[in-house]
Amino acid sequence: MGILPLALALGVLLAAPGPIGAEEKASQSPPPRGRILYRLHCSSCHGVSGAGDGTIADDLRVEPADLTRIAKRREGDFPRDEIAQIIDGRIDIGTHGTREMPIWGLSLRDLGRGDDQEVEVESQINLLVDYLASIQEPPLENTPAF
Repeated sequence: MGILPLALALGVLLAAPGPIGAEEKASQSPPPRGRILYRLHCSSCHGVSGAGDGTIADDLRVEPADLTRIAKRREGDFPRDEIAQIIDGRIDIGTHGTREMPIWGLSLRDLGRGDDQEVEVESQINLLVDYLASIQEPPLENTPAF
């Protein structure tokens, strides 16, 4: 993908309405990286709001999870480490079931780079986990709003 199509795609993603109110969105410039990563890598399946209603959700064999209710399904606990491992995908997690979701730990690397990118990949996964924590319903206490 060339620079212009990538820039246009990113512009569309950033301009699309999301789970943040208009007032909050207007005060954020530029949008947080976790939200951008979510929109680029997760929203087509899990939806812009995270409710599991992405544009390709109906075409998938397994229904995407409602990511806004992770903590609610766990009686208020948001399991950051488990969520990071699920996103990463390189570690088998028996409770997660079959691996239908992409292995983002590999996908988040820059192909063609010969150096170790683990710190960068872990940073991106942590940004995604932070964003997912911020969209929990009801919002988790002491979680920054993104």
